[in-house]
Amino acid sequence: MHATPVLVLLGLWLAGVNQGFPHVDSGLYAGLSRHAYSGSIWDWWLLAGPDQDYFNKPPMAFWIHGAFFAVLVPLFGPEMWILRLPSLLLAMVALLAFTDTVRQVSGARVALIAGLAIATTIEFFRYTKAISLDMTLAAFVLVGLWAMIRSTSKRATVLAGVAFGAALLTKPMLALLPMGLFFIWLVWDKRRCGLKRAIAATVVAFAVAVPWHVAMIVSFPGAFLDEYFGSQAVARIATAKHGAEPWYYYPKEIAEFYWPWMVPMGLGFIVLLMGGFKRDRRAILLIAIFSLGWLLALSISTDKASRYAVQVYPFMGWLAALWLIRSAPVWIRRGGGRRIIGYLGPAGVMVGLALLVTDVRIHKPVPDEWLPLLDLAVVAPDAMQELEMYPKDPAAAGTIGWYTGRVPPAGSLSSDLVLITDEDQHLPEDAAVITTGRFQIVGSP
Repeated sequence: MHATPVLVLLGLWLAGVNQGFPHVDSGLYAGLSRHAYSGSIWDWWLLAGPDQDYFNKPPMAFWIHGAFFAVLVPLFGPEMWILRLPSLLLAMVALLAFTDTVRQVSGARVALIAGLAIATTIEFFRYTKAISLDMTLAAFVLVGLWAMIRSTSKRATVLAGVAFGAALLTKPMLALLPMGLFFIWLVWDKRRCGLKRAIAATVVAFAVAVPWHVAMIVSFPGAFLDEYFGSQAVARIATAKHGAEPWYYYPKEIAEFYWPWMVPMGLGFIVLLMGGFKRDRRAILLIAIFSLGWLLALSISTDKASRYAVQVYPFMGWLAALWLIRSAPVWIRRGGGRRIIGYLGPAGVMVGLALLVTDVRIHKPVPDEWLPLLDLAVVAPDAMQELEMYPKDPAAAGTIGWYTGRVPPAGSLSSDLVLITDEDQHLPEDAAVITTGRFQIVGSP
């Protein structure tokens, strides 16, 4: 039953999987992930760059991606499918965990439709084509939720705690929100025995996450606290430092991109307001608490982005599936759709493979401004190991690190080989400029 949504997701991932370019965060995160496994254990623990420490984000997502890169890049080179593979696997973990959670609460038919809704949601599957901390966070949170609901055993409680702890090591403090929402659901659902297990899971989660945080505070007391809790947490919530969007940003995103599932979800919401879904009280409580809780918390923050809502779409898909299975017209519920659904998985994979083999353009090509630099990395790989950057551009530095295995440190105009990232930078008249465009390399490789 769970195979169909996973196969559909795989088919969507295969289409154009080796096309494109690691833009912005994906380039930075790819470079950091490769660097984590290229040096000492300190580089792995801290994600220390060649000239500065990186603790903007916790290290878990970089550890996961870097492990795949350390094995696959030496074999195949820095291909885009390698960069995207860990995100696909994390999305599959999230999908499997959530559909089984739905199965336990609402039954197999609802779980199948909910799984298809998630797999085909644009704002979910598109992040299998990037390095997304939010997808990593969703995978761990949904595994934790699955473990808590699936079993009352000590093993399941420990697994939930480990998953929530890994979530705390993925994005600064954000995993505390779903943990709190789960406590609210347990209280509302009057499950006192569940509260004891949730407290135990929380203890395990902090045991997993605290050592790294304490190590950073001890090693870099001022810098870490200012960046991690100040710039990356408080500033994103309360200031416009990282951008500011209106409070209705996420409802607008959902209305624009959540098609066709917007229709059954909206109809399910209407049925709910009319007093329906009485047999699905547990499911409705979970859906309401997690979807509204996430949306409220994300909307309060001044920093908003479509990728943050990855946490919300699974619960919206659950409501859409409930309407389709419980309340849709008879001709929908008893039609031949179930037979067709069985073929969707294999068909999706075959279509994805066909698009991959025929190389139909899905993603934009490598930007022209990067082509000379990537050509130089092929022609003069040793020179790229000496390259410095002025002024420092973290996203560009990380992208170079992805392609070369080395994140270039900050340099100056007097460096032997320096990449100039500022188009308006005035260069000495006798400077030996190797490439032009947005990037200029000054020196002799």
